[in-house]
Parts: sequence; C-alpha cells; structure tokens
Amino acid sequence: MQPGSDVISYLQRKIGVILDEAVKFTKEDNKYPANAYHNIADKKDYIRLGCYIRSVQDWENDFDNNPCEFTRNSKQWKERKAVYEYLKRWLEIQKDFP
Repeated sequence: MQPGSDVISYLQRKIGVILDEAVKFTKEDNKYPANAYHNIADKKDYIRLGCYIRSVQDWENDFDNNPCEFTRNSKQWKERKAVYEYLKRWLEIQKDFP
C-alpha cells in the first residue's frame, strides 16, 4: 500500500482531488494521524495533523489553531510542531526529484 493512501483514497472519493506524492507519519504513541501530499490539480502542498487538512501556507499563517489540545510550548505542542516540520521538509525534498 502506498504511504498515505488512506488520505489519497478519501480525498479522491470525496472531492476528486488528484494527488502526486504522499507520505504518512506513524508512531506507536502518536494518537493523531499525520501525513502530507502534493495536489497536482491546484499545485499546492497539504499537511494533515489530526483532523485538520490544510495547505502548508494555511499552517504557516496559523499553526496554533488548536490551543485547547496543544498549549503553546507544551510537550504535545512541540511534538506536533516537529511532525509538521518533518512533513513540510518531506514535501520540499519531493520537489527536488520530479
């Protein structure tokens, strides 16, 4: 199965999005799903953290969109931020290898 294929299948079924590459971040103690993909239809990169699927630009503009669950600078916030940075870097690497 292709990494992130659950998100790919969902998006293709629900909104007909055509995707190029996707990666899924999994960790046994990570209770929130996280993945990233490039949408070739609108040429944007997207990252999913938990139930939020947003463009990288939207994440950059408002990373702290869930302060009740992730208090800024808490352990959980730092873990979430690290996963986000990892996924964002993965998307950047994909651009180097078309």
